[in-house]
Amino acid sequence: MKKLLIILVTIILGFGQINWDIEIVDSIHTFDGGIGYASLKLDSLTSPHLVYYQIIWDTLYNDTGWAKVIYAYKFEDQWVKETVDSSFGHGWTNYYLYPSLCLDRYDNPHIAYIHRREDDTCHLFYANKISENWSIQLLDTIFFPSFYHVTIALDTSDYPCIAYEKMESFRYIRYLHYNGSSWDSSVIDDGNNLSDWGPSLAIDGKNNPHIAYYQGGDAPDSVKYVYWDGTDWVFTEIDEGWSEHGSLALCLDSFDYPHIAYCIWPPLYYAYWDGNSWHNEGPIDGASWEIRMNLDSLDLPHIVYIDQMGQRPEYCYRDSITWHLCGYIEPDPYVFSYRSVSLCLDDNSEPHVAYIGSISNYNKMKYAKGTFVAVEEASSKMPEPRYALQVYPNPCPGLLNIEYVLQKPGVAEISIYDVTGARKQLIQHEAQPSGWYQEKIDTKEFASGVYFIVLRQGNDKVSKKFLLIR
Repeated sequence: MKKLLIILVTIILGFGQINWDIEIVDSIHTFDGGIGYASLKLDSLTSPHLVYYQIIWDTLYNDTGWAKVIYAYKFEDQWVKETVDSSFGHGWTNYYLYPSLCLDRYDNPHIAYIHRREDDTCHLFYANKISENWSIQLLDTIFFPSFYHVTIALDTSDYPCIAYEKMESFRYIRYLHYNGSSWDSSVIDDGNNLSDWGPSLAIDGKNNPHIAYYQGGDAPDSVKYVYWDGTDWVFTEIDEGWSEHGSLALCLDSFDYPHIAYCIWPPLYYAYWDGNSWHNEGPIDGASWEIRMNLDSLDLPHIVYIDQMGQRPEYCYRDSITWHLCGYIEPDPYVFSYRSVSLCLDDNSEPHVAYIGSISNYNKMKYAKGTFVAVEEASSKMPEPRYALQVYPNPCPGLLNIEYVLQKPGVAEISIYDVTGARKQLIQHEAQPSGWYQEKIDTKEFASGVYFIVLRQGNDKVSKKFLLIR
């Protein structure tokens, strides 16, 4: 059995310390092919799944070859790779772009991606895998250059929702939603007749889409946010300035409020809605490409981005007080990531990152898992949690154990939620002194699937995901 190459990297900064375990998922010599466009998700057991583009040259002069969409996942200690789609043709005109990955409640993969063909047409595809078989649907076609960024999310029924940019008389954002029998289509149009690009999509608990994107023309670019209120699209301008590229990231917090990480060239910025008004923070760091963001269990942002100077992925996060710049994930200064990076957080709010790591004569797909460790200086510690929460066994066949620690006295509420955000059971809601507690819950009345234990105390909240199996 082939061993994985594991690199342990320790980065020590004034703000804190994080260890990165880095694995090589795939590697191709540049004479043989290339790799690009990473998209990463974690399943219900925190195992990584990712999708990326690959090309295998057929001739010595790299003019023809097999272009492929590769889906990879971690099983035990090995990476299992599958070809989702493939096409043979000229290497410079036949390739795949921007594959975007989601996992449903049963951890089945759903992928949206673009295929450019030699006849100068671009095709938008949706692929999903149920059991052992891949199903692929062609959703849209137009002449090149046409499609650029594409992003996928799932609604509460695990139906796919896709936002992508398309160029006809001008570049605009189109939104697709599968309703169970067919695809609904909508054009995101604010009436400005300006070019829109770089969409990032999220779906709220009511299945309404939220999209962040850039808009540009003769004036400075702007960062736009739009959501569907059930009747119409509602538009907001978040910021303005030259974006230089089309990458930003949108997430919804536990209240379905939007958070956006974006670039006003060259610095990194962050904006969020608190229910009453927008707040903008930044510049956070000096130069950023290919931005990705997740929110942790306290709805605080974690961001990865490609540094424009070093061309390597960097990581930062915000606690309740300030931003912490954790530096490069990739330790080798000669590695280039070519604007390809993806981020997920696990149930402990620790980061998992996929990125391209090209060096010398090799293109490599890399996966990095970050672990926060304690530091001596009080000012360097991550914020002290008000409580710890653990659930086991996970997966759970019936009886679920819940253990938690309250660091201060007060009213504590524990509930079980399903993946739609609906509360299935209120376990307790009462005043408790600080200390360690344990609950045992019989889940026999619940159907198999993914659930969340949510612990609230005052304005603080933490959650743990668990898989219920029968």
